[in-house]
Amino acid sequence: MCRPTDVKKKIKTRYGQIQIANSEAFSQHPNGFGISPYLQEKLVFLGQLEVYDQAAQVAQTLLGLSIASSQIYRLSNHYGAAIEIDLDQPVTADPPPGGIVYVQADGAMILTDEGYKENKLSRIFKATDLKQGSL
Repeated sequence: MCRPTDVKKKIKTRYGQIQIANSEAFSQHPNGFGISPYLQEKLVFLGQLEVYDQAAQVAQTLLGLSIASSQIYRLSNHYGAAIEIDLDQPVTADPPPGGIVYVQADGAMILTDEGYKENKLSRIFKATDLKQGSL
């Protein structure tokens, strides 16, 4: 006779599908998906980059896991709805600093093994950050 604690749930992880006993805390499916939180994060990332069918192909190629494009769609919609409230909030910027602010920028081309690569550098600082010298 099978006891309820002996029953195992299947969950898909980055290592493939595994079985976990119901008595373990990890047997709970996060947000109702039978996918580990780590893999959910990766699939949502792929879902927002690519068309869902292409995201499923990328998951198959990179992770070796067969994930349906509809699963990536459901994950992306679930987490998209969860952050939608935050996206509707107005962006509050820090008040600008008082006084004079300096910006310096420069660029250069650096020869690398792959050829020339562009390098950019910038610096932002307040006038009060300057040190007075004896020059």
